[in-house]
Amino acid sequence: METILSTDLAEYIRKECGENVFLCYQCQKCSSGCPVVEHFDLAPNQVMRAVQLGQKEMVLQAKKRAAEGLQ
Repeated sequence: METILSTDLAEYIRKECGENVFLCYQCQKCSSGCPVVEHFDLAPNQVMRAVQLGQKEMVLQAKKRAAEGLQ
């Protein structure tokens, strides 16, 4: 499996929202304090790292576990 790193997703987020995802330095405070983290495939810090690395498909294909059971 080939991994391609890109800043396109981070730049898109910056353009649309004004947020710089590269300011996240992976302290994991967001994941540690998130009351619903166990219900998702990716923790908040994992989403941020994937966005930083341009792994758009990983972020977009992540699912909420609770929703899968309802289908």
